[in-house]
Formats: sequence, structure tokens, C-alpha cells
Amino acid sequence: MHSPEKIIQDLFQQTPDSGLIVLSLDGRIEHWIGACRLIFGYTADEAIGRLGDILFTEDDRRRGIPALEFDEAIRAPRAEDDRWHVRKDGTRVWISGSAFALRDETKAPYAIAKLVRDHTDRRSYVETLEHRLGEQHKASAFKEVTVAALAHELRNPLAPLANAVRLIRMAAPKTPQLNAPLAIIERQMAALQRLVDDLLDAGRVATGKMNIQFKPEVDLNGLLRLLADGMRHEFAHKKINLEIVLPPSLITLEADPDRLAQAVTNLLTNALRYTNGGGTVWLKSTVEENLVVIRVQDTGVGLSAEVMPYVFKLFTRGPEAEKLEPHGMGVGLSVVKEIVSLHHGTLDVRSEGVGKGTEFSIRLPFKQGQAWIANE
Repeated sequence: MHSPEKIIQDLFQQTPDSGLIVLSLDGRIEHWIGACRLIFGYTADEAIGRLGDILFTEDDRRRGIPALEFDEAIRAPRAEDDRWHVRKDGTRVWISGSAFALRDETKAPYAIAKLVRDHTDRRSYVETLEHRLGEQHKASAFKEVTVAALAHELRNPLAPLANAVRLIRMAAPKTPQLNAPLAIIERQMAALQRLVDDLLDAGRVATGKMNIQFKPEVDLNGLLRLLADGMRHEFAHKKINLEIVLPPSLITLEADPDRLAQAVTNLLTNALRYTNGGGTVWLKSTVEENLVVIRVQDTGVGLSAEVMPYVFKLFTRGPEAEKLEPHGMGVGLSVVKEIVSLHHGTLDVRSEGVGKGTEFSIRLPFKQGQAWIANE
């Protein structure tokens, strides 16, 4: 059987990233064991007899960290930290260290032992992730500013264009050949107006400035019928069936009718964009216990399992959506998510896969003060 001393010696000799440093009470290195040479670059002859301060960075020496660690090791059970240290060649190494006092039979300290382990690879990985996260935050902030600026720039020409269309209709009321091109302009302007509104709201979402005005008795089915009727021409133009499935009884809830209409319109527009001609879109409502449920279901391009977790993030679009609607921006669903959240509700999406359609479900409480548990 090997002695404890032999086991400890073999342990440190055979562990490539761990070492043991023993310092005298005046802070000088007395023992240099295990992987210390590999970690710090000093041989035992070069390290023994020198102050342990040489292993600390200049900033830490200036802050008094070596003395603090020494004092903590004596006065407390141990001193533990993770910090940059300096190798012989001046390069840095990230060390996880644990220092503690060695005591004699009277409990008096006679030396400080410091276990060190090289975790430079982990720290470098963490710093890389932190850097990437910082760059993403910068990119996100720039994106939000750009979205708001773009929305305002796009909104400016819309009013003059609308006025120009009205003037043309007034100047040539009996010119039937103008009806078709003017109708196209009006449809495209309406689509552009919705896009601008979504971009403006995306900017408000990013800054937490989206407004909400609740009304106590909103007729849900009446609101949904009105929205569907307003979009029937667009569905018919693309040869997509729009089916409404609503319960016969009245459903009222406390909500912001304008924002709720915006959310449902965005879902219907989304279904319209990503459903091929000949397909079907359903607009449904029902009640589940103490929740009002609105569903928009389609036979469109569907969602892959990879895209599903990110579908409500700003500017997220699946490859199938890119193919069918290359000019979309992936803004509307993030706005819908925020509107539903402001109503203390949840927004869920289901799809059995690419080409198998999509179903979005909005669940809202009847009353804003009503307690309920949402399962997202």
C-alpha cells in the first residue's frame, strides 16, 4: 500500500493542469509541485524563494490582491477566486485557485498552500461568448433604431400618394380604364401602410412604449367578422378560401379593440402571404374554461421544427416563407406577441412541418384583473 505522501506526489505529478504552491508566512514560494511549471512557465529553481506576487497581474498587485488573499487564507477557512495570473513569458493564464493556511498542532499557521488549476480555455470560451453577446446587443440596438427611422421615412410619402389617387378619381370619374390600375395602387398602399404600422410598433415594442387602451365589453365575434369582411377581397384576389368558424353565442371581453384587431389582422395577413392559391384559411373563436381563444389556421407552407422556437422574434422567417414571399420582413408576429402579452394572454403556434400548414392561437382572459395560469 502506498503512503499518503506518495499518493499526493503522484497525484500532482500526473495531473497536467493542477498544481500546488506552498508559501512561507512572508509570502515567498517554498514548494512548487505538480503542473506549476507547465501552468506558469517557471521551473522550481526559478520560482522557489521568490515572492508569490510575481504570479499576479500588475493591476492586481496594485490593488493589493496578493496580500488580501494571504490574509483571507489565514483568517478564514480558505480563500477562493478565479482570476487572471501572469506566466513567466508575460502571457496571461486564467487560474481557479483555493488558498488555505497550514497549521501546526497549536492551530498556529506556519505556511499557506494554494491549489491552482488552469482554466484558460474555459475563460477564453466565456469571453468569446460575452463578446458575441455584446455584438448581438449592439446589432439589435442598431436594428431597432433603423426600424424606427425606416418606418417614419416610409410613412411620409403615403399621405401624398393617397391624395393623388383621390384627385385622379375626382378628375376622371368616368374613365373606366383607370379603375383597375388605381385599385392596384390602393391595395398596395394599404399593404404598405400595414407594413409601416408594424415597423413603428416593432420600434415601440423594443423600447417598451406600445400603448394599450382597454374597453370593458368588446364584442369579439363582431370584431372578427368585421376584420374578415375587410380582407375578403384580398383573399379572393389570391384565390384563397377564407372560412369563419364562430360560436353562435355572444363573446365579450375586456380588451383594446384596435390592438386586438391589429393582432388578428397580422395573423390573417401572415396566412394570406404564406398560403398558395386554392388553399384555405380559417378564422375561429371559442372559449376554454376562463379563456377566450382566437385561432388562425391555414393550409400554407408550414414551419420546420428548427424555425418554430424563433418564429415570434423580430425579422425571423423560415426558408419556405422566403421562397413564397421573398419581400417579407418578419415583423408582424413579434408585434402580435407583444399585443397579446399586453392583454395578459399567450400566443402559441403549431405546425406539423413544412408544407403542412400552421395554426396560431391567442388565449386571453375575459377580464384583465382575472387571475389565471397560462401554459405556454
